[in-house]
Amino acid sequence: KELKKLEKEYANARKFMEDTYDVYMGHYDTSSPEMRAFSKISRDLVAAAKLGKVAIYQMAELATAIMKQGILPVMAEGLRPKLLSLNHMLKTAEAEDMRKNAADFLIGLNGVQGALVSRVTEDRFMNYAPVGRITNHVMGGVESLANMSGNIFFINQMANINEGIVANAFQSEVIRASHEFVEGTISPALKQKMARYGINLNKEAENFIKQFKNSGGYKTSTGGYQTKAYAWSDAEAAHNLRMSVRRAVKDTIVNKNIFTSPYWSNNSVGKMIFMFRGWAYDAFVHYTLPMLQRPQASYFLNFATVVGFNMLIPPLARLANGKEAYTDDSTWMNEVYQGLDYSGLLGPYTQMIEGLNTFTGLSLPGMRTERTDQRALLGALGPVFGYANDAFAFGHAAATGRMTEGNAKRGLRLAPFNSSPLISAPAAAWINSMNLPRQTNQAAPWSIRQALLGEE
Repeated sequence: KELKKLEKEYANARKFMEDTYDVYMGHYDTSSPEMRAFSKISRDLVAAAKLGKVAIYQMAELATAIMKQGILPVMAEGLRPKLLSLNHMLKTAEAEDMRKNAADFLIGLNGVQGALVSRVTEDRFMNYAPVGRITNHVMGGVESLANMSGNIFFINQMANINEGIVANAFQSEVIRASHEFVEGTISPALKQKMARYGINLNKEAENFIKQFKNSGGYKTSTGGYQTKAYAWSDAEAAHNLRMSVRRAVKDTIVNKNIFTSPYWSNNSVGKMIFMFRGWAYDAFVHYTLPMLQRPQASYFLNFATVVGFNMLIPPLARLANGKEAYTDDSTWMNEVYQGLDYSGLLGPYTQMIEGLNTFTGLSLPGMRTERTDQRALLGALGPVFGYANDAFAFGHAAATGRMTEGNAKRGLRLAPFNSSPLISAPAAAWINSMNLPRQTNQAAPWSIRQALLGEE
């Protein structure tokens, strides 16, 4: 009996390692080339239509950076130099040093090959499916639309800015920690933080200070330090600093990660269901679990700060959809819940609750967000299926002429580049002004022509 139990555990462990290897190498998806091509085209179409609102969510990442790195380092040593240098665009010595440091740390590269868009669409590997000439052209064209959408709506640029803020803050904090260690005034929490990102101050503090001085590093006008790490002569010390900064950035700026998401999300159907959800798993692993493992008062304060920042997202999303920022039935509980949902601090569990609401027809008090409030049943399976449902509803309404206000807005949501608040808000307001019926049974055939052309 014990032997059978051991054999079963061994078989499970072996299967897990085989799956881990396949996921890492990009071989986990064994579906047909046609299915992989269909899945990729579908996800890129959705990305081209939906990425406009991502920049709104990215603004709230500043709060998560505060949660991981502390409010003073992020605001004084990370954000303020960014603002004073106009995101490194000014021709000042400090702006030049920040640009060179970013290149040395290999951060701020999300605009290269649409890196952030690839993570959003669950395309982490360049394994194009050889299907046929026409399909390949369609696949390449739709991918270009998705990447263009990411650049037009500045989501790659926003990701670069957030990475730069964290990198500026942390490289400055490393020098501050080294000085405090040598002086004997460092706190246990700061020493532990340095160790968590791979810096052994017992071995490296004095050499870091030496390299900092020899390279011309200086104290900035904002009270932080500019390491000029790109000019350090000690290759090993520069490498250790470089890797620690990259660890801090990766630990702070949440993205979908192949090892914090379920392995099933790496096949063709799983990617369509899981699209846009990987960040929630990664946020739970990087933010909530460490807080539960090492509970500190500052963590809980930062937790509340993150939720507060993310409570600003729902009103902005409603404005982007052509609605009022706050509705008459808005409650404090619902606003807090939406802040928790958009922050990702509860991982995928809030989305599971909202999916249960949709599937069962329930409306649990306060358990709704702007993105799920009017979600159709298929939408609970993921944005690709929600996009397909919108396409079917709009196509049917257009074919029969029974166009309602809701179906017109569904048609708007299908168009690439439509989801930016600069586009979606006035477009939604225009549809509202057309006085289309709200229900299908109120729509006479071809009433859309009356609204558009004024025909009787």
